[in-house]
Order: sequence, then C-alpha cells, then structure tokens
Amino acid sequence: IMEFHSTCPEPPMSAGMLAGMLLKTGAVAIIIHFLGVAHSSYGPAWDFLGVWLVFSVFVLWRRSSRVWQESLLIVHDLGVQVKRKYYSGKEDCRFVERGRIQEFIINEGVGFATVTYYLAVITSDDPEMMLAFRSLIPALNDLLQVFFCLRSVILGEDVSEWHKPPSTADKSSSASSSSFSS
Repeated sequence: IMEFHSTCPEPPMSAGMLAGMLLKTGAVAIIIHFLGVAHSSYGPAWDFLGVWLVFSVFVLWRRSSRVWQESLLIVHDLGVQVKRKYYSGKEDCRFVERGRIQEFIINEGVGFATVTYYLAVITSDDPEMMLAFRSLIPALNDLLQVFFCLRSVILGEDVSEWHKPPSTADKSSSASSSSFSS
C-alpha cells in the first residue's frame, strides 16, 4: 500500500481565522455603507449588518467549497483510490478496481501562458479520464514519481529503464502552490 498526498498550503479554518475573516468582511461592509451603496428603511445599523452578513456568508461559502487535500492510495492487487477533502469537512472518495484500469497517463493542459501536467487514470468502462490530482496539482517531478509507482505496482511493468530525470525546463514550468508528500 502506498499513499501520495497533495495538500493546500492554507490550513483549514480555525477560530482565529474565522475572527479575522469576520473583521475583514466587516471592514468591507463599513466602506460600502459609507459609500452609500446599501440603504434600508430600518436605519444605518441594519444597512451595515445586512452587508456584513452577506459578505460573511459569501466568503465562508467560497472557502468551504475549496479542496484542502487530495490523495492517491495505491493498493497492490486491488486498485487505486482517489480522495478529496474540502475545507467544509466533506470528503469525496472514488475507487477503481485493478481489472478496470487500462492505462495511466500524464496529460498536458495548455493555457494562455501556462502548461499544467495532470495524472490521469483511463478505465475500461468510463469514457472520461479520472484525474488523480484535479485541484491541487503537484509539480511534474512529483507526478512522474507517482506515475512510475502506478505502472510498477498496478500494471506490473518494469519501469527502471523508463525513468530519466526531467530537464531543467520542466522544473520552471511546473510551479505549484501545493506541497506534495508520499
């Protein structure tokens, strides 16, 4: 059994972070109130409270829907499990049996000014690829480490002659905000 993690550098929300967020949204609410954008018939205190409440709920909702940690669990004769943990505490888990796995690939996602590398699992019964690290994308060198491990453990291939260190050009284009550990 091997497990690889990609974790967001921001920790889950603590009481101190919640207090800081409420103070920041309160400051935004005061600015909006003094600019005269929000008006109600109940008076200025309710204007401020309403704007502050709306901003606080929005910020909490945005934060809780973000992925905090992604992991890939490799079990030798069983298959691969991908798990995502969100800031809200919700967890998504998907397991693919070894018999359904056709291939593991590293795919390139090309943006306007960036190239991002994804590790994907191709299965026999699903028309779409399953991305191992969809939100917190590790560097290419880390993806190669997981890729070779998957091919060796799940597909039973000898990957010792495949592995060549990537060039320095790959290191500069694969910067990631997530930390990666196995």
